[in-house]
Amino acid sequence: ILVFLDGDVVADEGLVAAHARWHHALSDAVTVGFRRHADPAGIDAAAVASAASVADLFSTRATQAPWTERLMVRTDDLTSRDDDVFRALVGANFGIRRAFYEALGGSDGSFTSYGGEDTEFAYRAYTAGGLLVPLRSATVWHLGSWGEGRAEKQRELAAQGAKLANLIAHEAFRASAPGRIYAVPSHVVTVAAAGVPAAAVAAAVDSLVARQSG
Repeated sequence: ILVFLDGDVVADEGLVAAHARWHHALSDAVTVGFRRHADPAGIDAAAVASAASVADLFSTRATQAPWTERLMVRTDDLTSRDDDVFRALVGANFGIRRAFYEALGGSDGSFTSYGGEDTEFAYRAYTAGGLLVPLRSATVWHLGSWGEGRAEKQRELAAQGAKLANLIAHEAFRASAPGRIYAVPSHVVTVAAAGVPAAAVAAAVDSLVARQSG
């Protein structure tokens, strides 16, 4: 079982167990943990030593990333028919069986700057039939406020727009442009051509392409 965490977070107690119990039961689960933001200013060694738990250390100074709960409400905790539930996965806190991760091809190493690599992986997992499971019992505490460095992160993410459009076949990431070709298609069609005249096959293919280009 692989559990992915960012380098600037502190894991809450029970995080690994919360992720693991799902992967012991399902081969294609993708467990989506939650991330809360906390300002660590003023926390010293004495405060750490006297804290009863990680939550005790950070909870009075914590905020949630604002988009997280909006997405959970809109998708009824990822159980709705919305086709963009994969956006819930962020690299800061998720779990997956190693075998499923490798079957999906792992992470895309061509991403070399902030933004999008986790969403692209989530899209592959989702379209391969992975079950996204929200885990409020698996929490990490991000050291710093949600808004910290947000403008720069938004610029970096925007710079990844063309790359994500090429890899994620969803209307939120690519515009409908007639004739535009992407690395990952929106649809894959197989034409059964055995015993069919070549002209009929060509006409069927032309009709399909015309539908996608129109």
